[in-house]
Amino acid sequence: MKIFPFAGFIPDKTKVKFDSEFYKKMRDDFSSVFGQGLFIRYDENPALYILRVKSKGFDSIGLVALTALDDYRNKKIVRIEQTIKQKEILHKALNFVRTAMIKPVSILINKNITLNTILVNWVTSHKPILKIHYPDKKTTHQIWIIRNLNTMVNIIELFKKINHALIADGHHRFASMAHRKPGYAHDSILTVYFTPDHIRIGSFYRIIQKRKNQSDEVIIERLKSITHDWKEVKKIKNHTHVHLIHQRRFYQFKLTSPSGELLNHTFTREIVQNIFDISDETKSKRVLYQETLEGKTNLHDLQTQYAQDYIFLLPPLKTSRVLGIDKILPPKSTLFSPRIMNGLIVMK
Repeated sequence: MKIFPFAGFIPDKTKVKFDSEFYKKMRDDFSSVFGQGLFIRYDENPALYILRVKSKGFDSIGLVALTALDDYRNKKIVRIEQTIKQKEILHKALNFVRTAMIKPVSILINKNITLNTILVNWVTSHKPILKIHYPDKKTTHQIWIIRNLNTMVNIIELFKKINHALIADGHHRFASMAHRKPGYAHDSILTVYFTPDHIRIGSFYRIIQKRKNQSDEVIIERLKSITHDWKEVKKIKNHTHVHLIHQRRFYQFKLTSPSGELLNHTFTREIVQNIFDISDETKSKRVLYQETLEGKTNLHDLQTQYAQDYIFLLPPLKTSRVLGIDKILPPKSTLFSPRIMNGLIVMK
């Protein structure tokens, strides 16, 4: 893996309060916010950075660096999910307008004791250059800068021995930038690397709209016929079953996968394609995705807005299983955390 130091920008806390209002302005019109001098370059010289996110009993530490896009083109960094075409187009437009990468793509690598030791030792022996509590006081985001030449060289050399990594969050950003021809100026992308012990996987709600000529009775009966352990429940109470919310009623069931096949592939084939007649969910307007929220649920709003649709929730995949996949997953099969916020570390 080829990684590089860079001269990053961070929010100037003497000029802004990192709150919901600032975050919305930055997300909606980053170029304008940046032009007001609300971000500072902490050091003119290229450096490596450490990002730490602490939230509700989970502590994630990752390395922030530029990564050569050739590592993606040469399959050293691979995508694990199909991308949604419209989102690729959107990210191309955002890259053009912003002329900046306003958050790193999350990359998952195999367990690496040497890297984790370096990062933890640095965090415990140096002060962060940025500390933000957002969106609540229990969630802390911190940035450290690594300017020591020997340490940077050691990390860069360490990454040369890594030949396999997965995109955890940022598939569309990678896809939108990798179309550049090799040799393009700044042919790299802003990334943050996590090992399995510093990352978790959740699920997306998959909201599916039936065809107008499909009846709810037939759909439910077909679902029952291809699943087992089907029952109506009062709420989502475990992560071992597939759950369905329809017309404000909750169901749970199991869907048996052929030997070696992940549940996500079975679900797409047996339910998305065969029952709802959606041949390509990357292009379909009848499939929507909604993040599950930690600590609270947005199910009430979903049930109200999509009462006549079918809201599915699949059990989250295990990190160890994801690292070993050999077939690209359907879109939004994984919801990795920590979710990296816009504007913590920026590359112009």
